[in-house]
Amino acid sequence: MEAFVIIAFIDNLFHFIGLGKNFVAAALEIHESISGSTAEDDQLQSLSDEIRRLTDRLKFPTSTSQSQLNVEDADLQKIATRCCSISSQVDTVLKECRAQNPRSKKQSFVASLNVIRKGKEKGHLKSALLELKGVLTNQIVDLAR
Repeated sequence: MEAFVIIAFIDNLFHFIGLGKNFVAAALEIHESISGSTAEDDQLQSLSDEIRRLTDRLKFPTSTSQSQLNVEDADLQKIATRCCSISSQVDTVLKECRAQNPRSKKQSFVASLNVIRKGKEKGHLKSALLELKGVLTNQIVDLAR
């Protein structure tokens, strides 16, 4: 029984060390960055901005009702709306993970805690954005044929 306790303790210790390493690395990266965020967050922000620019051009005027659109345009409109929704969620999460003043050690510390805490959520949002980008691209290619 003691062997299992020792193995569990060592496993927890390695997990704690890994988490601490990630935390310190994120804090240093944020502190040294101009934007106040990690490079991964900057890439996610650019993906979100790219999707938003693309979908802004696809939106139909608000005076156009759903019944006036054909099936392909209605599908494209739904995808564009979903893309905008996910992009807004990405912006909200990334704002929480960004230090307002990256030169401040305290703000870098807090931002790195948020980076680690929001890691899974950012991963899910990134995969959703990439999936929607693929669907949107396929839909546009199908319409162009």
